[in-house]
Amino acid sequence: MHEPTLVFKKHIRHYATSRRLEGPRLDREKLAGKAQELDSTIRELTTMRDLLWHAAACPARTYMECATYRRFLRAASGTKGAGGKVGARPT
Repeated sequence: MHEPTLVFKKHIRHYATSRRLEGPRLDREKLAGKAQELDSTIRELTTMRDLLWHAAACPARTYMECATYRRFLRAASGTKGAGGKVGARPT
């Protein structure tokens, strides 16, 4: 590994002591909102993935004959199914 040059060392000291390292002010509420959006999107995509994997292996003749698929539909619509649970994750 090469030793940094004197000029490079001066630049490191300059940037380390300058205000440029502070960076822009972060809008933490906006960041939290974006994180919530991502969480929501991840949940939706995870549900879609799970449904696709299930549909690929489901032995039912039609989707409407499949209890798991019907639970997915109820969860997506926010209605309560048997047992009063909203959106229970299928097995």
